Order: sequence, then structure tokens, then C-alpha cells
Amino acid sequence: MWVAITLDNLAEVHLVRHNGDAAARDLYATLNHATPLVTWCEERGPEPGASKCTGDRQHLWTPVAVVRCLRDCLVMEEGDKLELALGSARHWLAEGGPIRVDRAATHFGPVSYRLQFDKGTSSVHG
Repeated sequence: MWVAITLDNLAEVHLVRHNGDAAARDLYATLNHATPLVTWCEERGPEPGASKCTGDRQHLWTPVAVVRCLRDCLVMEEGDKLELALGSARHWLAEGGPIRVDRAATHFGPVSYRLQFDKGTSSVHG
């Protein structure tokens, strides 16, 4: 898995195609491939004891892709439309807590919203 490409290309295409579940899965897969310090090595170097070092090491492409993808999962402009929570993982609402965004910068101006699932009525309120 080349994590930056997974988010920049695959997850963003899933969002544009309104397949938020797939975008959320790609985001989680990327987060689960982070190092303990929440960085991503694009390539790994040779085995321990090797005399030469190869690979890209950590850089900012993947962390920027993570932030952009998370933002687009929660607030994404598409032409003259604003999509809210399109790529939110279903379990975020199913666990009973709210999904909340405060003053997200968009092309339409700042946007805030709160969504919460009501198990009793099987509906989402916002």
C-alpha cells in the first residue's frame, strides 16, 4: 500500500463517486500503517547491518494527504454543492456519539454541523 496515493487518488475518487464507506476504509488503512510516531515511510531501507541506505524516509506528502482526506470525508465541496459527512465511518454514529465539525473553512464560508444517531428511531439528527 502506497499510503499517500491511496488517499490522494483512491479515497478522493471514492468520495467524488459518493462511496464514502470505501473512502473511510482507505483512511483507516492509512492510519493503521503509520509508525508509532504517526509518520509514514514511503519506502523501507535495507535490512539492519547493510552498508547503504535507500528509500524516501518520512516526508510531508502522506500527513497532508491524511488531513485533506479527513477534511473531505467530513466537509467536501463539489461544484456548487457542499457534501457533509460523506466519508464518515458508520461506526462513528453507531457508537452513539456525535459527529461534529466546527467552523470548517469551505468555498461557501465557514461551516459547522453536528450529527447524532438515535437508536430508538433509527434516524440521524443534525
